[in-house]
Amino acid sequence: MSPRSKLLLLVSTWFACFVFPAASQTATRPTLWYSTFLSASSQTSITASAIDANGYQYVTGYTTASDFPTTSGAYNRAPAKSDNSLTGYQTMFVAKFNRTGTALVYSTFVANLVPAGIAVDHSGNAYVIAVAATTTATVPTTPGSWRMSCVSASGQCAYLLKLNSSGTTLVYSTSLLGKDCGFDATNSSEEGISFTAVAVDSTQHAYVLAIAGPGCYTTPGAYKNAISSGTNIMVMRFTADASGVLYSTYVGGTHSATFPSDGGTAIAVDSLNHAVFTGTTTSTDFPTSSDAFQRTQHSQGDAGDAFIAKVNGDGSKLLASTLLGGAGDDMASGIAIDHETIRCTLVDAPTQLTSRSRRVPWTPLPTREHATTPMITSPSVAAMRSSLSCPPTFQSSSTQHTSADRTAMKHRFASRSIPSAMLT
Repeated sequence: MSPRSKLLLLVSTWFACFVFPAASQTATRPTLWYSTFLSASSQTSITASAIDANGYQYVTGYTTASDFPTTSGAYNRAPAKSDNSLTGYQTMFVAKFNRTGTALVYSTFVANLVPAGIAVDHSGNAYVIAVAATTTATVPTTPGSWRMSCVSASGQCAYLLKLNSSGTTLVYSTSLLGKDCGFDATNSSEEGISFTAVAVDSTQHAYVLAIAGPGCYTTPGAYKNAISSGTNIMVMRFTADASGVLYSTYVGGTHSATFPSDGGTAIAVDSLNHAVFTGTTTSTDFPTSSDAFQRTQHSQGDAGDAFIAKVNGDGSKLLASTLLGGAGDDMASGIAIDHETIRCTLVDAPTQLTSRSRRVPWTPLPTREHATTPMITSPSVAAMRSSLSCPPTFQSSSTQHTSADRTAMKHRFASRSIPSAMLT
């Protein structure tokens, strides 16, 4: 079976990892490829996973166990001490499994961090974004990296790290906070910045996705340099050695029935180094393509719609963007790209919402190995795919909305970033 014909499913509860072979559109009972535990004598949680082109699975998470399995020659085999753990330890780990799930290729500790995302390049190097688990955590950064020290008034710092393919060397580590930011003066609230996902292109440039408040770091010539209130998506592209930021830009709207609350949850990169990302927006003026699949925010800011958007290689233009949702609350939590265009995005709706929320028609595309002709059976998907493949002009609504109770919306993305209970 080709490694590319497998679909990865990660279940972090009880620390089990599963890999399923992809099924055809008519199959209903895929075969379990492997299932294995990865744990020790104390709490262990997997927070993110990725699979490379050769079928090796990479997982990252954190453990409070001092006897978590690490491999000979690993970058770090010593657990990090923590005053907030009953065991006295809390350590982020990165592990790589072989293709059958029968052995660890490598497993290494890193530092007292809580990881949020992982990506793997064509050479097997692993890229991880993580937040310091405590304000006093000691996190290694490397000489020549973009930011060697944290810039945060709250003391909660985020990092981008790269491990080599054998897990023996920290290639680079940089702080992700270019400046202290996130205070919303309009509403007297601290929105901050939360990093949610990471991707990597064919030239080993890392892309980082975030949910950002006002005043965060952007680069000259970026698509959008500033916001005045609420949150927007933030997309950053780093140099291959993480010594600098090639671009950093906001993407999002400004108006909502409550307050603008736009955030990204997943990111991928196409063959032209265009960042394609997804998430949720409550903005009624979220920028969309002129011929987008959906341009109207159905709830008019009372609830969120999912979106899919794409920026060009230097972060100066929004190439395509569409909303995707109904009258209820819709959130996209994952995205992938095939050789030509977007493959899929997972849209979920919280169970407490009413039946106003409608389902969006979607038919999964066949994998490239089995596809002989384009196979899009849903007109909705065909329209969306067409609108995302070209760079049309953009329009934004200027509709104004009065301020309402912001409490319900303020932390709408909390479950998509680092659990606040882990950051003390």
